[in-house]
Amino acid sequence: VGHAWWGRGIATEAASVILAFGIALAGRDHVVARHLVDNPASGRVLEKLGFVKAGESVMVSLATGLAAVAIDMRLG
Repeated sequence: VGHAWWGRGIATEAASVILAFGIALAGRDHVVARHLVDNPASGRVLEKLGFVKAGESVMVSLATGLAAVAIDMRLG
């Protein structure tokens, strides 16, 4: 979502629809996601969708190609 549209709930609304579709399609009782520590806005979107913190891990950032600390989240 472009910077001009940040803070308007667009990411949360889009993620909500995608999440509902994915859960219905896969028939799973839980979903896992993660966000980088230096991107707390993504964490807030996940929290609004009902995700809770499940731990921390290290992942490669797609933006930088470098290893970064991530917050692991779980729904269900």
